[in-house]
Amino acid sequence: MKFAIRTIVLLLVINVVLVYMQYIQMADAWDAQESKEHEVYSQEIEVINREHSLVVRHTFENLGPERAEIIWPKDSVNRKCDTENYASCSRLNESLIAFSKGEEETQSITYEIPKKAANKDTMFFQEPFAAIRNALPETTTMHLTDETNSGGIWISGLNWIGTKQMEMIEYSLYKGDGQITDLYWQKEVLPIAYKGNALTVYGQNLDGESYEGIDQLLTSFNVPNLTVVQRNRAKDLHSDRFVITGQPPQENETPLLKKAIRFRYTIPENEILTGEIAASILNGSPVGTEKTKKLFTDLTAGMTDEEMVSLRESLQSKPMGARLHAAMLDEAIGKVADMNTSFIRNNLQGSFPFLFEDPRQIIVGGEPKDNIASILKDGKKYYPAKELFAQFGYDVTSNDRSLYVQNDDEMYRFSLRDPFYVHEDKKHTVTSMPYEKIGGRYYFEENALRRIFHLIVQEKQDSIVIEQTVI
Repeated sequence: MKFAIRTIVLLLVINVVLVYMQYIQMADAWDAQESKEHEVYSQEIEVINREHSLVVRHTFENLGPERAEIIWPKDSVNRKCDTENYASCSRLNESLIAFSKGEEETQSITYEIPKKAANKDTMFFQEPFAAIRNALPETTTMHLTDETNSGGIWISGLNWIGTKQMEMIEYSLYKGDGQITDLYWQKEVLPIAYKGNALTVYGQNLDGESYEGIDQLLTSFNVPNLTVVQRNRAKDLHSDRFVITGQPPQENETPLLKKAIRFRYTIPENEILTGEIAASILNGSPVGTEKTKKLFTDLTAGMTDEEMVSLRESLQSKPMGARLHAAMLDEAIGKVADMNTSFIRNNLQGSFPFLFEDPRQIIVGGEPKDNIASILKDGKKYYPAKELFAQFGYDVTSNDRSLYVQNDDEMYRFSLRDPFYVHEDKKHTVTSMPYEKIGGRYYFEENALRRIFHLIVQEKQDSIVIEQTVI
């Protein structure tokens, strides 16, 4: 019986160790993936519009030598090698899911996108083109041949170079930077009402100058061309690089802004705030929600003009499609100011002022504490009460009248209204409140930690060591 129990215990220990090792390996792989930027390539797409489908010949250029996984369009059929140039798909594996390792930089595939229910006036193809996983195209050229001779205009977000009408077919050429995700066609032909550095607008009787401000805004983001098709009574259709709308120009600024920033960076879906703050920095003026505008105003008030210029240049230098989340934006802000901050992270869910943090590591009981940071406010250092006092066995609670710091042996009660506190049934008057409520959380000032709680706070070159007084 004892032998069986020992065996079971040993197996449990082995399983725990194996699970832990697997977790570490997955964490390392995730960290490596997070730190790696997108691979880049170029692409040339030939589209033939036929009665029942789009026939696509897709050529990937400047591929790297490593294995490249193909993301086929969900609705695509007849996936195969480009038989017209067989050598150009030499790296395509038998299962058609990837280009294997190799030195050939150009690979071609073909596929078809069946058309859904016929519509004589419009067609929308959602994600009809193949892509390479974890990679982004720097440039895209699209040749569009319409064998149905239906006329109309095709919109992808790329710049329209020109169209040639022939006896049986119509050929159009489009070029531009970046990826195209969707393709749209409408029977109604509209002229180009505005053509800027980052924006093309189609529409009748439009005031092109009304779009100049939006174009300047998009240009500051350094994003590929976006397109607006403005037509009367149109049902709004939003793609990554174009908008089909019946709304007036001023109503299109926010949707275009969101598209631009999402195109420029890879931002978590739940971090709209991060994107809007980044957009405001790039634009040099606040854009987005009222909360974002206030936060951007606080940010600019707390930094010099030179620091804001450096911050803008830092964001502009990131490659197209680079990852950007709240912690990374905080890091960029802190780097140009030579300080730390959690400003963006703190405001994702709550409301927190723009404050810098002492970059030194907090050490309590000989152990580094990553959840404790000293913030700087009005020339003083403050420490988060709940996290810090927990290290010494105290709970921090409050009601509408008092703030309590207590454990089983003693209690401190701080008035929230008047400058005094009570310790061991003795009232102590203070000249100023030893704490502040910042962003909904209580923080104690450094000198109060020494004076009231008799903590030893030692500031060293790379750390701040906090210990209890030994009696």
